[in-house]
Amino acid sequence: MGKETRFTNGTTGGPVFVYVKDGRIVRVTPIEFDEKDAASWAIKARGKTFSPPRNTTLSPYSFAYKSMVYSPKRNLYPMKRVDFDPTGKRIVIVLTGHGLKDPGIAVSEAAEPLKMPADINALDDYLGQSD
Repeated sequence: MGKETRFTNGTTGGPVFVYVKDGRIVRVTPIEFDEKDAASWAIKARGKTFSPPRNTTLSPYSFAYKSMVYSPKRNLYPMKRVDFDPTGKRIVIVLTGHGLKDPGIAVSEAAEPLKMPADINALDDYLGQSD
């Protein structure tokens, strides 16, 4: 078994320590500051001293990075855009949840899209809002 190594990563969800052993992520934790780091601010009031915790704050999804890296549903290859049409026709897909990085899931599980002319009156007629 190899030695566990700690790396620092500045993610979009906040700065983290990433612990790696034998080439695999073991855990992801918020950065904890020690005595070698700059001192935090402190406010003294009514005989008490108030200061922030000596670690960083992360967004919840930052703790899931290990799961995202090793997920069987992750992107294994660069995605290639195949829906571009230089004549101006576009396909619009709204992705949420687990389909966020996999448009194939959204397309395979969605109902056939409604097709209508690119005209506001056609949309009003469909929605029942015509005068």
